[in-house]
Amino acid sequence: MSADNAVKAAVIDVELDKQEYRRLVNCTSFLMVLDGEVSVLNKARLLDFHSHGGDCLKHFEIASQMTADFFILLEHGNDTLCKVGDLIVALSWCVDNDISLISMSIGTTEYYDSEKFDDVISRINEAGVCAIAGANNNRSLSYPACLREILGVCIDYTYETVRDYFAYIDNPLDGVNIVLNPNICSDLLIDSNSMATAYFSGVIAKAIKNKETTPRSVRSWLVNNAERFSNTVLYEYTFSAIALEASDDVIVIGVEGLSSNAHVAEYCRELKKIFRDEEYHCTIIFSCGEILLTSNFSKYEFVQPMREMCSYGEYISLITKLCKPNLMLTDLNENGCELDAVICLENNQTTYGKKLVVAIKDDFPGKVFKRIEKHFNPESR
Repeated sequence: MSADNAVKAAVIDVELDKQEYRRLVNCTSFLMVLDGEVSVLNKARLLDFHSHGGDCLKHFEIASQMTADFFILLEHGNDTLCKVGDLIVALSWCVDNDISLISMSIGTTEYYDSEKFDDVISRINEAGVCAIAGANNNRSLSYPACLREILGVCIDYTYETVRDYFAYIDNPLDGVNIVLNPNICSDLLIDSNSMATAYFSGVIAKAIKNKETTPRSVRSWLVNNAERFSNTVLYEYTFSAIALEASDDVIVIGVEGLSSNAHVAEYCRELKKIFRDEEYHCTIIFSCGEILLTSNFSKYEFVQPMREMCSYGEYISLITKLCKPNLMLTDLNENGCELDAVICLENNQTTYGKKLVVAIKDDFPGKVFKRIEKHFNPESR
């Protein structure tokens, strides 16, 4: 990279092919994550045919008119698009090595993995690195694309309203800030969020290289140079689209007095620990619409405006489809949703036995309630 370049770019992906490696080996440094460390790429990991990562490198190069300085190869995850731990290692390496722009068309749709990004995302933000990530193609919340500090990108196959090359959204429902017009380049097929992300990363790299902006000031540059979307239009479209999807298999528990109990915050923290130990991803919703999915759910306040646009039952349905928990607690003072079980809180305490489970389905995991009883009710120990 020449001295007058103002951008040092890294592309992170889970695939790379031999042809793309040979084409770029003299101008791009190829690395991989192995055993929790970044090392020189083992060529045995290269594919014989064209690859996702190779296509991303091409899209980035066409848009930026430069090659990426680094490519970091990760392994595929079992239930995710990549191994989250490896991605965090790669992101940390980027910060440590003064990378100014990161492009990653990968991530995870598992909410319980999102908290793992907290520390490295804080470092990225403090260092002023421009980090760009691709959204999941099936409308699920995807991480790190939907995190506040990350520029999430999707292609305009949903909204169909981008008149210019790309649009910027201040407070999106799904956390994705950039909607790219698939016809932005007549010589290139942009048919997925992954390719849209790589191309948009190239657009930003070019703007930084031309000194139109800096990595730390990209959002301000977007406000002045991108089309802007109305949140109302996006909320209405997103809700209508999600409402058409099949409901997920979510256990919903009603809790009597959840929002009025004086010790509810402490109770919920302890309760979530139990459910998490049993591998249930617990969502807690108060009657006021406040969400305590985890301790850092304030990142996802983009969901809140939907509370005023739909019924409580529809709101819960929306949360389950976006966040995909497999267990949810909600206040019995509200209605509009089918409950699998009920927990009673009385006199700032919990009651158990017959009073604890007022309604329960046959296949509900009773062992969870046994652990709750042992934890909160000393008499049962």
